[in-house]
Amino acid sequence: MKKSALKFLSNLTQNLAQRIKHSTLVKLSCIALGLGVLALTMQGNAKGNLAKYRLAYAKPISQWSKPTLDKSVLDEWEEFAPLPLHAPFPADNPYSNAKKNLGEKLFNDTRLSKSGQFSCASCHHKELGFGDGLPNSYGHDGQVGRRNAPNIQMSGFFPLLFWDGRAQGLEAQVILPLSDPVEMANTTQNATKSIQKAQEYYALFVAAFGDDESKKLWAKHYPQVFRQAMGEEYEIFVREHLQEDFGKDFDKGGFDKLDFAKSSLKPSLDSGVLTKDSSTPKKDSTQAMPKTTKQGKQMPKSADDTHSKLSSLPPLKREEVKSQASAVFGNKAFHTLLKDTLPKNTQAKQASATTNPLPKSEIVKAKKLITIENITKAIATYERTLVPQNTRFNRFLKGEYSILSDKELFGLDVFRNKGECMNCHYGAILSDKKFHNIGVAFYGRGLQDLGRYEVSKNPSDSGKFRTPSLINVGKSAPYLHNGISPNLVGLIHLYDAAFPFSDTKRFSIGYDTSTDTLAPKLDPLIRELNLSIEEIEALEAFLLTL
Repeated sequence: MKKSALKFLSNLTQNLAQRIKHSTLVKLSCIALGLGVLALTMQGNAKGNLAKYRLAYAKPISQWSKPTLDKSVLDEWEEFAPLPLHAPFPADNPYSNAKKNLGEKLFNDTRLSKSGQFSCASCHHKELGFGDGLPNSYGHDGQVGRRNAPNIQMSGFFPLLFWDGRAQGLEAQVILPLSDPVEMANTTQNATKSIQKAQEYYALFVAAFGDDESKKLWAKHYPQVFRQAMGEEYEIFVREHLQEDFGKDFDKGGFDKLDFAKSSLKPSLDSGVLTKDSSTPKKDSTQAMPKTTKQGKQMPKSADDTHSKLSSLPPLKREEVKSQASAVFGNKAFHTLLKDTLPKNTQAKQASATTNPLPKSEIVKAKKLITIENITKAIATYERTLVPQNTRFNRFLKGEYSILSDKELFGLDVFRNKGECMNCHYGAILSDKKFHNIGVAFYGRGLQDLGRYEVSKNPSDSGKFRTPSLINVGKSAPYLHNGISPNLVGLIHLYDAAFPFSDTKRFSIGYDTSTDTLAPKLDPLIRELNLSIEEIEALEAFLLTL
């Protein structure tokens, strides 16, 4: 249609030029004018054509038309769905906020590697979609791995991990790079010892794996550290186990400031100096009058006055209060802290230790909690929370229909139909979790990698690799197991042409693939698509929203 329209306009301008007998310049001007009109017309038509995709998809998923699918996947295919908040947690490693916080710290700790230079985050950067932006990752002693570091977001949804599926579950997956001589090159024993030497981990492991009695002791002695370790679960724990210690007004939106101060200092401060009621001194059965100092001075009745007039205390008592307050609250004046209004769920800053240290037996117990099993459980817990909620496509699926452009919706339609992407990338996580040979094993050549076969030893698995999730795919270039595709456009072209560099030794003269049981067989789902440039560009635009 475009060629015929151009021919029509060319003939029209030539006819006009002949009729008015103008110069060649006029003729060219007429041609340019005609082409401009054509371009505007086509642009208007394109906008009109794209508008139909908004009508088709800017509505609940239940109202969408079914995608074009191969008959082999009809029984297992799942429709798109908004992302869950996290991956499922196994019964033997349930979620806790303390465990997640510990796992995140361990994930970023280079002490797990032999050289002390590499952490999990070295190959899985948050800013790069939890990949590293390299075709193949660098590891111990500058060695280069043979495969591309995959995006580990959504990894908690896969029963088998790595490109070849050699790890069953996240807990098992954590150990393999730690002990791989090309990656972190460590042993589980040495990695564990390195973390055991780091005292800042003691409270974190108690919070994540300790018993309630140990948690209570750590919460009393190291409240700030323990609050950070437990996160949002800290207040729940205090309500259930330490309400009497931290004050009855805790449920009103934070510790009562005087009760909290009293619980943090030595019991000797309960001698009438601190009172829950700032206008009434503390009384007991043996005391009818307010206490006095040794110099005969009556203790002030106001709690604020008490701590703004520390000079009324005996010198030794005054120094004791100051030193303990400093240990618990830092350098800020104790009486000023008591006057401050404590915001909801926020307490005054505390130091990591008081003048009443933990029993040594508790330190020993904490150290014993630092095991390779608990290290892997914590990191796995953190990784199961790596489910990005703010992607534009996830927001679109939740009802923000204006967040995607008409072009991106056109790309969504290509993904679901002509592009045949949903044969392998479907459901909430955009993966069938299976292994396919798409034609990039380079069998018999320098980059040969037989994928799943190297684990299963089943010849039918030769050249197969796990279908990755496409969530945040726009951030995790380069692509494929060997990182040979630097960008999405190049990858789409490869799929469009059905990966023309075959997985066989067909380049060898006289080679017979029928006699080679390991010759990878291209998955029948990989076939030429004949996408137009507009469809490729739209598909790329859609993929960038995931």
